[in-house]
Amino acid sequence: MNGITRLTWSVLNAAEVERFVIERKVNESTWEVIKIVNPANNSSTYTTADVTPQKGNNFYRLRIIETDQQIHYSSTRKIVVTDKNSNINIYPNPARRNITVKGLSSNETLLILDLAGKIVHRQQLPSGQGERQVALPQLVPGMYIIRIREFTERLAVY
Repeated sequence: MNGITRLTWSVLNAAEVERFVIERKVNESTWEVIKIVNPANNSSTYTTADVTPQKGNNFYRLRIIETDQQIHYSSTRKIVVTDKNSNINIYPNPARRNITVKGLSSNETLLILDLAGKIVHRQQLPSGQGERQVALPQLVPGMYIIRIREFTERLAVY
């Protein structure tokens, strides 16, 4: 999964849909919006990604809002996310110019993604149990996603 949960669905008639709202369950009564997707005229299959799935069970559903404002929900789907790199630690958070990565057991690729899932920085990190200093590129202040294989963490840049 590489720290990203891919979500795919199909519809019979996208012309009747105003938008798709992808939701992830937060608790028994609350769902959070992961992404809003506008339908394409000639498409019946759609794919998007949750770039910050939670460790453990993740429950997803699709809220379909039709052009006449009727709302329908898909059935709920469960995806289990495991953390094979729980020994990795990244600090400080929030960060400005540098971060420290601790606990790498092999050569790894560090990715920094914006909240839309676009890779804004990629860097090879050598293995070692010690700490590795990583200089951050010039990033616009805001929230980003740090990914090293299945390890995923939000990073605030100021």
